[in-house]
Amino acid sequence: MTMLLAIGGLGFVIAIAITLHVVRAVRRARRNEDARRRGEEESRLLTAEAHRRAEQEARLEAQRQRRVEEEACVVARQEAQRQAEEEVRRKAEEARVAAEVEAQRRAEEASRCEAESEALRRADEQARTAAQAEARRRAEEEARVAADQEAQRRAEEEACRKAEEARVAADAENRHRAEEESRRKTEAEAVRRAEEQARVVAEAEARREAEVQARVEEDKTRRKAEEEARRKSEEARVTAEAETQRRTEADLATPANSNSPVAPIRDPRQYRPVPRVPAAPAAPRSPVPASVQQEARDRAMPIEVRLVFEKAGFCRVSLLPRRAAGMPVELAVTGSGDPPELLALQDEWYQDVVVRNLERVLREGLEWAGSLPEGRRVRSSLSGRELYVLARHSELNGFVSAPRLILGEEQVVLCVAERLSEVRAAIAVTGSPEPTLLNSDSGIPAGWAGLRGVVPRTPIAPSPAGDILDALRPLAEVEIALEGGIRIDRQTWLTGFPPSVRLRGDTSTIGAVTIDGHDAALSEDGGYAVPGWDSPGEHSVWCTSGSRTYEIRGGAEDWESWDAYAWSLGESGAGGTQSRPAICGVLVRPPRVARSDGRAVVVPASNPILIGASPGEIEICTPRNDVRAGLCVGFPWFEPIWAIPADALHCDKRTARVLLIGSPQPVAEGEQQPNTRPGERRARFHRGRSGGALGWCAAILTAGRKGLQTEPSRIEIADLWTTYKRCARAIRRSWR
Repeated sequence: MTMLLAIGGLGFVIAIAITLHVVRAVRRARRNEDARRRGEEESRLLTAEAHRRAEQEARLEAQRQRRVEEEACVVARQEAQRQAEEEVRRKAEEARVAAEVEAQRRAEEASRCEAESEALRRADEQARTAAQAEARRRAEEEARVAADQEAQRRAEEEACRKAEEARVAADAENRHRAEEESRRKTEAEAVRRAEEQARVVAEAEARREAEVQARVEEDKTRRKAEEEARRKSEEARVTAEAETQRRTEADLATPANSNSPVAPIRDPRQYRPVPRVPAAPAAPRSPVPASVQQEARDRAMPIEVRLVFEKAGFCRVSLLPRRAAGMPVELAVTGSGDPPELLALQDEWYQDVVVRNLERVLREGLEWAGSLPEGRRVRSSLSGRELYVLARHSELNGFVSAPRLILGEEQVVLCVAERLSEVRAAIAVTGSPEPTLLNSDSGIPAGWAGLRGVVPRTPIAPSPAGDILDALRPLAEVEIALEGGIRIDRQTWLTGFPPSVRLRGDTSTIGAVTIDGHDAALSEDGGYAVPGWDSPGEHSVWCTSGSRTYEIRGGAEDWESWDAYAWSLGESGAGGTQSRPAICGVLVRPPRVARSDGRAVVVPASNPILIGASPGEIEICTPRNDVRAGLCVGFPWFEPIWAIPADALHCDKRTARVLLIGSPQPVAEGEQQPNTRPGERRARFHRGRSGGALGWCAAILTAGRKGLQTEPSRIEIADLWTTYKRCARAIRRSWR
């Protein structure tokens, strides 16, 4: 039993040992399997990590490549966008300019259309009113004068037609005879010259030249005399008219004595042309009787002739009395033509008056008289004549009588039928296009003719003897102008700075121009000059259209400049007054601490550094610190060429520029050669630093390192800036 127990216990122990062994083997196998699995897992993880890192590096490389490509695309897009924006801005600017031009054109067109419509409306209104008045007048007078006027018109038209036919036939016959006579004379002259050519060629040529020269001199003398007479006569006429106006206004302002007798109505006067002769020397005046003085003061207000075109080419001719200051709004007058009561139209005019027998009134004249409330008499007068020139008026509609034709302006001429051929010939000489003939069917008074569309182009010298046709000879519109120089008084210029004597207007018919009685020559600058024209003293300039005087003398006084007013540069306190610029008259003086040879230069506040053509020429402008200003002032002693930004390295290169503010000058050559000797190199370095060359080079190289563009951006300006940068680099290398 014990043996069995021992064997059982031993078997149990052996079973336990085997079980433990098996368990250990299983555990070992499991550990090995786990180790193998962990190794494989670690190997797989390492491999995956390596693949992940490789893929990450590939992605990073792809991202870097993509970023580079994106940056390149962004730069390209920005450049394309900038170019597109510039193109858009350019097109927008062109479109804006075109739109402004179109808008201005449309505005002008609209204004013109509106003015034309307004003028048409007014013309229609005036035509309607005039037509109604004319209809009433014609209805009242038709029964009495229709037959007489028709018969007279037919007789005058027949007479004019026959006279015109006779004139045309006579002109044709005269031309034929003149041509035949000229042909016979030409043949005879040719035969005579052929027979005597060898003997008298030299004598005939000399005689012809002498005759031509004599005619030229004679014409020149005659023109000078005519123009001088015309000028003096015109001056006398203007003076007389001004004196008449002044006396009339004075008489209107001064009440007359109520006990003075009433002057009778005078007979109408006739127009007398002013002769074109030199004014006679003034003779001593004898005492004038009181009656003559009263008659001279009793001046008449002029009555003008007015013509207004209405519908269908019809015109209306009326009389337009002038109204002086102080005359009443309503004035009852008496005199020739059975005048109605005058009603004020404007401050200077009464309303139009249509009188009976206007054709006779225009030829013989008119005289009206009326009484003012204070008892004084006033007169209005129209001098009779056979020719009237009517021009456009700045204050009235239609055409109003004028002294003579004006160059380049459309005018209307009224004349009696007997002088129509003479008037047409005189108008043709002025270069005017053929005018339109107006007769009584168009509203012109019977016995008179109107010429519409007279536009003279050529000035004509008036007759020396005075002729009614002088009104059809327009004068040259020339003005003597004194330009330039330094004027110290109304007609006085400073010695050394005389004016330039010039003529404005049409000078083709002026002839000679004299200064101090000597014929003046035209200089290269377009002015007239003679020896001594710019010397101190009084001088006179004369031409056929007028004269003018001027004086040249020295200045009144000399003085030393001083700091009259010094303006602040933003510093606090009064201790910096020595560094302030000052103003003295028209001078801008540099600060006292600066060099005295400096001059004021104004540049943008963004570019305060001024650079000259020589190394060391540098000046920094001082901007105001207390106010915001777009400009600053500096006082360089040299001629500045460039203006550079103050902080070029940190500025925005898209907007900042290197400004060319002087004439393009190449850099001076004196400081460009490098020195290879050490002693001289050190001496040059210290000399350059003390002379400002270091700052000159630093400013240029800093702007060049930033890559700033020039303004203007032309190629030659950019090349010039490149030479400055090369010179600055060469100088910097020579100091190393």
